[in-house]
Amino acid sequence: IRTAEPLKTETAEHSLESELILPDSFGDIGRILKCKGEPLVLSTTVNGQTATVEGVVSLHLLYVNTDGDICFYTQSLPFYQECTAPGGATTAKTTACMDYCNYRVLNTRKVEIRGAVGLKIAFEQLCDLLLITDAVGGGVQLQKETARVSTLVGSLQKSFGVTDEIGVDTESIHSLLRCKGYVRDTEYK
Repeated sequence: IRTAEPLKTETAEHSLESELILPDSFGDIGRILKCKGEPLVLSTTVNGQTATVEGVVSLHLLYVNTDGDICFYTQSLPFYQECTAPGGATTAKTTACMDYCNYRVLNTRKVEIRGAVGLKIAFEQLCDLLLITDAVGGGVQLQKETARVSTLVGSLQKSFGVTDEIGVDTESIHSLLRCKGYVRDTEYK
């Protein structure tokens, strides 16, 4: 039987330093209401003694412009982190969270962002386990029973992008403050 045995869990921190520069279509910053980052792990690969984590942080800026209107701006910032994998590790699963996200207004069009992404990497090793299926003689008595066993072939973690357009009345919307989607599994094959 093939199983995935947990080996070790490592933590790592990836620091972020970036500048958010507003495009011309956005108004000047009057006051910042909220600035936050949302990390997303795109892939984790284990190659020998090295594990590589790739992802993206979506930086969100909610602010009031100089005309008094509430505005929302998002910018994506990719990240790449390497760490040492324990011996025998074949796969890894990574979760990410924003440890902190600080900002400083440089001018009415530019904001400096400093933060850190916390990564938790759980390493696994694919193992083959042996089962005793039969024994004869030597005073051994077995109660034989047939059992179905599923075998782990591999482990996969994959992120993908989804793009869709929703028709709305653009005259009634001045500034989009939030957009969020949810994924629900409906069919397995």
